[in-house]
Amino acid sequence: MTDGEGEVLRTTAGDFPLHEYRLGLGGRVWSILHTDSVLSRGDEQEFLRERRDRLPYGVVLWPAAIALAHEVAARADELRGRTVLELGAGTGLPGIVAASLGARVTQTDRQELAMSVCRRNGERNGVAASTTAWRTGRRGTTTRATTGSSAPTCSTARA
Repeated sequence: MTDGEGEVLRTTAGDFPLHEYRLGLGGRVWSILHTDSVLSRGDEQEFLRERRDRLPYGVVLWPAAIALAHEVAARADELRGRTVLELGAGTGLPGIVAASLGARVTQTDRQELAMSVCRRNGERNGVAASTTAWRTGRRGTTTRATTGSSAPTCSTARA
């Protein structure tokens, strides 16, 4: 883990420094920005006890994202050309890995802030992110707000 070059995430809840996590698998390296990381049970307990109300939940790097990214990379041949839906994308690590390996990925999250970080991470990794933020309406109905291109997909950027 290294610092995210002094980048800051500005929100209505305050400004949060962004940190960089680098995941290296199979000769490739992905770089993900996040506000904090929860990598152990102790980290999780501290987050839930002390930082939960201050830090945006969806832009924290969670161990499940790292584990799923490892699994996605291990199945690169199976995913190439397939359609993948990432629910609760947060920082977007698993979906970014899948898209860079040739999958057509739709990344979703309830928090627009998380989708903003997810798109930023996609750009850092040469993946053109177009994401969908899901919101719950007044009577429990679900609506979606699509950002990026007209189709809510994330695909490898072409140079």
